[in-house]
Amino acid sequence: MQGIENEKVLLESSSKQLRLTTHRLRYHQTPKSSSDFTSIMLDRISSIELTYLKSSIWLLVFGILTIPLVVGIFLIISFFSSKKHVVSVNSLGGKSIVFETKGMKRDFLEDFIDKVESASLKLKSNNIQ
Repeated sequence: MQGIENEKVLLESSSKQLRLTTHRLRYHQTPKSSSDFTSIMLDRISSIELTYLKSSIWLLVFGILTIPLVVGIFLIISFFSSKKHVVSVNSLGGKSIVFETKGMKRDFLEDFIDKVESASLKLKSNNIQ
């Protein structure tokens, strides 16, 4: 990573996909079919959310009401297995960083959110002065 002047890494995930510095938050994911890279300057962060994404309830309803048992079981399993725990970091007018928390401990996530908020506030207050 080419750093900004006086930039220091504050926190990095064990997979190296997520990196928080004194100036920005970067997320780099390289699945087999594509690559996703997003960088948000900390003074542009508007909110952070830790939540569950889940499938439509209709998938479950159709699964329960489906006559062929195999299709119904498949739809019910699909509903419950599609639930994902994600973090969303939203920027002012730009792209958000959304990533699954799979393999990340709750303590790491809480520490990550605290550090992002703290670094963002520090940078914003320095820009006001």
